[in-house]
Amino acid sequence: MREMPIAEQGAILVDARRLAEAGDYESASRIAYQVLERAPNSALALHMLGYIYLQVDKQVLAYQFYRRALQIEQRHAEIWNNFGRAADELHLYHESEASFRRALSLKPDYAGAWANLAVSLINQARYDEALEAAERSVELDPDAPAGWINVGFASLAKGDWGRGWDGYHKALGGKFRQPVAYGEEPEWDGKPVDCLVVTGEQGLGDEICYSRMLLDAAKVCKTVVFDCDARLEGLFRRSLPGIQVYGTRKAEEVPWLAEHKPDAHVSLADLGMFFRRKDADFPRDAFLQADPERVAQWKAILKGRTIGLAWSGGTFLTQSGLRQAGIEGFRPLIESVDATFVSLEYRDASAEIAESGLPVRWFERATMARDYDETAGLIGALDMVIGVPTTALHMAASLGVPTWCLTPEMPQWMFNRDDMPWYADMRIFRKRADEDWKAAVARFTQEHMNA
Repeated sequence: MREMPIAEQGAILVDARRLAEAGDYESASRIAYQVLERAPNSALALHMLGYIYLQVDKQVLAYQFYRRALQIEQRHAEIWNNFGRAADELHLYHESEASFRRALSLKPDYAGAWANLAVSLINQARYDEALEAAERSVELDPDAPAGWINVGFASLAKGDWGRGWDGYHKALGGKFRQPVAYGEEPEWDGKPVDCLVVTGEQGLGDEICYSRMLLDAAKVCKTVVFDCDARLEGLFRRSLPGIQVYGTRKAEEVPWLAEHKPDAHVSLADLGMFFRRKDADFPRDAFLQADPERVAQWKAILKGRTIGLAWSGGTFLTQSGLRQAGIEGFRPLIESVDATFVSLEYRDASAEIAESGLPVRWFERATMARDYDETAGLIGALDMVIGVPTTALHMAASLGVPTWCLTPEMPQWMFNRDDMPWYADMRIFRKRADEDWKAAVARFTQEHMNA
């Protein structure tokens, strides 16, 4: 059988791309493999398979297929760009940077590659260079959310809050930030209105962190309605006096519209454009209020010094792979500090705890997957919370519980600061690139817990 001509490969793979973009990855991959059977050296088919595996979070496979494609065809800017994306998601930042720069050497006006280069540079804490790359991206494609969100991230990393929020706002409409309107009302411009509707953020930690700004909005607008995640409704209703809180962010029906007619809408994080443009704008107060009866109940259960632990966090999209210390990662802390340790894991951690043999208590009814209000009661009864970046730490710091965060070497989580301006009592400690989690926790314990 003769090898399939390149023109025929391209014509067939158009269908594969269409199917992949529609989410039918199985059918798309079947077509790509069929092409590969007849043309084993098809860079186009290998590229398509890399693209498919990148979409379904199989980064290692994507990386391998892109690399094979580049062994055959090295003059294709898109392949270099996508290979860089796979490398970046595998935290191979120097390799991703080199790949994006190779793509740009072939196609200097490639806006997407400039945006991706900015991400790689942010991951390397090279914020000035990242901002230059992001700005070049938006010059080439002013309507692309990816460029603007990186302008925002790089500016925030440099401490330029105003420009950071402005860039973040311009990313609305992208994959991870979609504007929400409840009728024909316009987007809020910061001026007084009778009824302002604020939509919560994708991440629950972000929703907790940014919710303090609702109290600022209430000083400007007569009525502020907060459309939040249902799991946080009770906690926010207690903690945000004067705010009309409804847990309908992901609901199909919004019954409160019969009572509240929006004059304007805004995404929660975008309140930063109006209320958090410099460091002095951050009140750093504990604003969440746990149910006092639940706190008292938990204090009756827990005796002596108590420390909450969170050893895993995030989703793939929020780079969870960098935040998976595991309970074994915290063994040096648990075994050397005189305290009762309590799991603040989102999920059922009982099997992991039992297998480790470590004296960590886990309470099913307080897992955040079941009841965030119960979790807030438990956290409010603790003396301290220690863990990787996760929702539990945002909740603890917002409740005023001393919170120590151990972050991976990546700089994104509050970048290179050792504090978090949103909170009065959160300290940030960073794992070195040459350490595994157990070594980092051992060093942290020796330097800060046993000093």
